[in-house]
Amino acid sequence: MKILIVGGGRASIAFMDLFAGDSSIRILGIVDPSPDAPGAAMARETGVPVADRIDNIPGAPSADVVIELTGVEKVRHLAWDFLTSQQDFMTAGAGKLIFDVLQRREAKQKQSLAADLDRIVRELRATVGQSACGMERLKGILREMRMLSVNASIEAARTGDAGAGFAVLSNRMRELVGDVEQAADGFGDQNEQSHHLLSDAQDVQARLTGRESPATASA
Repeated sequence: MKILIVGGGRASIAFMDLFAGDSSIRILGIVDPSPDAPGAAMARETGVPVADRIDNIPGAPSADVVIELTGVEKVRHLAWDFLTSQQDFMTAGAGKLIFDVLQRREAKQKQSLAADLDRIVRELRATVGQSACGMERLKGILREMRMLSVNASIEAARTGDAGAGFAVLSNRMRELVGDVEQAADGFGDQNEQSHHLLSDAQDVQARLTGRESPATASA
């Protein structure tokens, strides 16, 4: 399916992220009179044509769907006049609805990951300083962190460029899993290593939630 997007604002970025990685969908171009529009800038970075007029986009007449995201009546009429009987048209109202749904979905994903990481941080804190049952608990935390890393990787792959933040978190979580494994191998040094691991986990948690990590705050 070939898509033509009219309007280069934040909503156009959400749509490009939504379609990224889907080989069945091709974005023919972004139409916006401002070359500095955020969507136009992203389109140029990803090789998507950008123009100030619909008829300046190569292959525009072959678009299956024209998505108008500006909400400006004059622009809507211009886009509508361009349409042929074989093309479908999505208005800014429908586009905004999809954009809002995408924003809420991403927020829920982050909240879920933040909740899981918050629990892991609490369990790590409880593990620090213990030695009797520390080994088994450390192994349990290792399994949970590995699952969290897998989930973040899945979200990153599913959301395309929008999942870049999830990809970073997933990579960091894999690094933390390695730290836990090292701590398990050298259990005699568990306290010191667990303290470092706890600090790293708190840092990832702070990045995910937008809060300042305790280590940064005390620096």
